[in-house]
Amino acid sequence: MKLCWSDEILGQLQVIVRDMSMFDPTAAAKWLRGLKQTAKRIASFPNSGRTVDADERVTVRETLYGKYRLFYSVTAAQVEFLYIWHTARQHPGRGLAGEIEDE
Repeated sequence: MKLCWSDEILGQLQVIVRDMSMFDPTAAAKWLRGLKQTAKRIASFPNSGRTVDADERVTVRETLYGKYRLFYSVTAAQVEFLYIWHTARQHPGRGLAGEIEDE
């Protein structure tokens, strides 16, 4: 299955790796290699991630990679990685208890 990366996640990954590299370039490179391995595993087993959002157009799934939540969608032809979120951060649009907040 084809792997696709959104512009948003590519920008986020640049920041994460840049920040890690300032303290430990070897660990940053290892982290990125591990992320690529996780992406390949998801391509082989795309429905293995937990469903976090679904509607009639797209289902968003997540998998954990270290201290990060990796969000992606699956179609018949590809897996698209949408964004990555550190587990210590509150997810946008969610309250402290994890419920979707009214807008």
